[in-house]
Amino acid sequence: MPQQFVFTASGKVHDLKATATLTWSAGWTYLFDRGYFSFDLLTVLLNAGAHFVIRLKEGVGYRIVRSNPIPDVKAPAGIRAIKSDLTVSLPGWASDVILRLVVYQLTDGKIIRVLTSRHDLSALSITLLYKERWSIEKWWRWLTRIYKVKEPLGESENALPLQIVAAFVTDLVLRAFKHCGGFKGPLYDFVKTSREVALIPISEIIGPMRQALAAAAVSLQLFEASPQEQT
Repeated sequence: MPQQFVFTASGKVHDLKATATLTWSAGWTYLFDRGYFSFDLLTVLLNAGAHFVIRLKEGVGYRIVRSNPIPDVKAPAGIRAIKSDLTVSLPGWASDVILRLVVYQLTDGKIIRVLTSRHDLSALSITLLYKERWSIEKWWRWLTRIYKVKEPLGESENALPLQIVAAFVTDLVLRAFKHCGGFKGPLYDFVKTSREVALIPISEIIGPMRQALAAAAVSLQLFEASPQEQT
């Protein structure tokens, strides 16, 4: 596992500059948007034995070494067609640095050009890899919407991961109270109620807490004892 699977940077430092502090793992393939396109970054990745799949910036020239055949395969959802699969070299780099440029078209007509160091994968696989990058952004949007994570509470390296874990735990506890305690309110009301309960002496709430835990245990036993549907 890479040392830095997730990193955060303050708004004063561009994410591309922040990558200078990362350690890249040999054999891994890293996915980047075009905002990370930098000859220096790509050189570091190649020297580390890592691979990359990155969207090519507009205006970056290249020389076509050869054009590779495109297999007749069904395009995945959201993609109209793979337009070309080229073996290329970039100006300014050593002539022995040979890369691939896969060009595909979205269903809305937009053209996406993806540069990669992976020569062992098909053009379809390269397309799917870059398409998968959007799953991360979709996950983050889902997380911020479901768990009300509007902005980071701190700027340290551990601030955001701790905030995400706290959101998960809070949601888990909320679901337990809804299932076993009959709580009907939204997340905001649950947090507000929890803060109010936090001011009550523990001796006054230990009884209801035991009842809730006992109800949860019974529900779990009933679920485990019930026959599971075969898939």
